[in-house]
Amino acid sequence: MTRHPKHDAAYHTTWHPEAEQAIAELKRGNLNFVEPVISFLDKDPYTHGSGYLKEKAWRYLKRVTLTKKEEERLRQIALHCVKTRLGREFFPMCRFICGIADDKLRAQVQKLTESEDISVRRRANLLAAYLESLAHGERYRRQSEQAWVEFQICKRTV
Repeated sequence: MTRHPKHDAAYHTTWHPEAEQAIAELKRGNLNFVEPVISFLDKDPYTHGSGYLKEKAWRYLKRVTLTKKEEERLRQIALHCVKTRLGREFFPMCRFICGIADDKLRAQVQKLTESEDISVRRRANLLAAYLESLAHGERYRRQSEQAWVEFQICKRTV
């Protein structure tokens, strides 16, 4: 059985000062830090505090004008998020990506909604809702969270 990364000492000790600095500079509007922020998202570290940094990165990327190449990289990173896990950065990613989505991304996400992996399918459906509209995505997210809470309550009573 594979151990969860949270059980490894590195999960709690790894620190990302370069990413934190780049995100802070991006927040201030310094466009020289767009590439380091995208690279951080692309590496997708799963360590203590990395979700908070990725959440901020997606939020502050909304403030800058990106090149077509940067937008394409971010669309690929979004697909990676759908295929891996739903962390705290997932919904800020969804809110961001709906602003730069293209038909190719929409088709790829739609294909993932039919994945055999139920977790991938769930994340793909969440992103697909955001790709319809921000309001639809937020509604679908709330409904999904409510269904999950109800499931957890039912599990405890059985």
